[in-house]
Amino acid sequence: VILHEVAKTAASYDTRTIVPCCMPLVFPIAEETVKNAYADAGRPDTFQRDDVRFLSQDQFAYTAGVTGIMLREKPAANRPPT
Repeated sequence: VILHEVAKTAASYDTRTIVPCCMPLVFPIAEETVKNAYADAGRPDTFQRDDVRFLSQDQFAYTAGVTGIMLREKPAANRPPT
């Protein structure tokens, strides 16, 4: 529910939402959630399938992947997992 609202808000501002996943079972659900959020915001054409990424189930590999994304993309904001 939270991911849908965040992605919908980002879509309404024409902003990318990059979602890293660490669980294979969650990955397709997250991808579909973001896709639907962009459609609900009226911007289905701006959804990029590559912005929802499965990185790794290993804690340190996942952390390295997220760090790499942040260094490459230079985000204005990010929300660490709780």
